[in-house]
Amino acid sequence: EVIRSRPNNTPFIIKLGDINGLTGVEIPGNKKITLKADRKVTLTCPSKGNDYKHLQVNRDATLILEGQITLQGTDYGSNSQYALYVENGGTAEIKNGVTITEFKNTGRGTVFVDGTLTMSGGTIEKNTVDNLNASLWSNGGGGGVYVGGNGQFTMKGGRIEGNTANHGGGVFTYGSFTMSGGTITKNKANTNGKAVMLEHYFDWNDGEIKDNQGNGSVIGGNVSTYLRKAFGNSNTES
Repeated sequence: EVIRSRPNNTPFIIKLGDINGLTGVEIPGNKKITLKADRKVTLTCPSKGNDYKHLQVNRDATLILEGQITLQGTDYGSNSQYALYVENGGTAEIKNGVTITEFKNTGRGTVFVDGTLTMSGGTIEKNTVDNLNASLWSNGGGGGVYVGGNGQFTMKGGRIEGNTANHGGGVFTYGSFTMSGGTITKNKANTNGKAVMLEHYFDWNDGEIKDNQGNGSVIGGNVSTYLRKAFGNSNTES
């Protein structure tokens, strides 16, 4: 209600306290909202049915997560649950202090982006994404972040760590992924793409990709063979 009451296209900061059971917070079009915590705040995310978005950023909306905010997931069984879902045309940023953790679902990414997502800090860790029909790339992909066909994910800092998926233990992308900082580490893919599974575009400028695990063909011991589209046959491990 507070979000909807704000003037359009005017930045507004909401300072958070503990919320027991986060029920879908939707950022409507033309709203520019920052959710901020000056102390440790845990937002618990219980199961709410299939294809549920705990934080949803609509087209032409902006959401910034900043400060010591933990989005705390659980085991959602056969239901797909997304900690953060950025629609085509929406914009979001994850800043220092934010943690997204322990989401266990059967969908596509703990964080799903079909719009624009910047990760300048924070941690996406200890999440699991799987699906019974794991032979399809679109299912069970992106233990940390799944980038849809229209999505643009830029990683400038922070960590994607200790996540597990069928494809792309850390990141799965059909869209574009630019990495200029941060670390992707200790992720696991059960099938392909230990750290990153790429179907499209990866611009790796800086940052670390290390100590990831899994099966399937890899380059540099960490990243799916789809990197050959960008790097040829060179060793790309940092």
